[in-house]
Amino acid sequence: MKFESKYIIRWGIPGWVFIMWLLLAFIIVNPLFFKDLLFKDLLKSLGTLVTLASIGVPVGYVISQFYFAFSWVIGKDLDMTSLLKKVENFPYPRNWEDDKKEQYFFIEYLWESKLGSLSTEKREYIAGRYSHFLRTIHGIGTLFYSSLFSLFVFILFIVNVKFELYYLFLITIQVVFLYFIYKNYKYYSENLKSFQGYFLNEFINSKVDTKGENDY
Repeated sequence: MKFESKYIIRWGIPGWVFIMWLLLAFIIVNPLFFKDLLFKDLLKSLGTLVTLASIGVPVGYVISQFYFAFSWVIGKDLDMTSLLKKVENFPYPRNWEDDKKEQYFFIEYLWESKLGSLSTEKREYIAGRYSHFLRTIHGIGTLFYSSLFSLFVFILFIVNVKFELYYLFLITIQVVFLYFIYKNYKYYSENLKSFQGYFLNEFINSKVDTKGENDY
């Protein structure tokens, strides 16, 4: 079975980050065990790292499914209001207000149909930029969920052991990390909606032919 390297990166990074946070938490909570494992049985510690690296990909895949489920299927990321504000004379279909998912599906359909009318060069440029935005958004979103899950597991772990004040240091680092990831996620999400909105406005209100010539 052929398994492309892009999937290893796509799913591996969130899985490895999740494992890294938990490993760091375990080291902080139980430093003596880590010290003994590292210095007394180096071969075993290397084998453990290889095992953790190998399971990072399936762990990352599971986390990515949670991300898509909570953020896209049942979440609010399908709200396209900011996109629609940039489009004049938008061709609203019937029953537009009934379902946000149907709104998103219609916008995607309209986007793809308008792309088909462009010249190959311009279509490939716009489609490439669109794909870049989507990959970046999904990558950041999955990374956010992996860090959030690791923070949740760490908190569950420390409530069952003797609490030390310095545990708050790791929690603070993770919260700050999550904050910056979330800000990046919102930035790229709005950037994508603006990108789509401006081009949809051009598609709908300008005469664009298949040779790539238009009226602007």
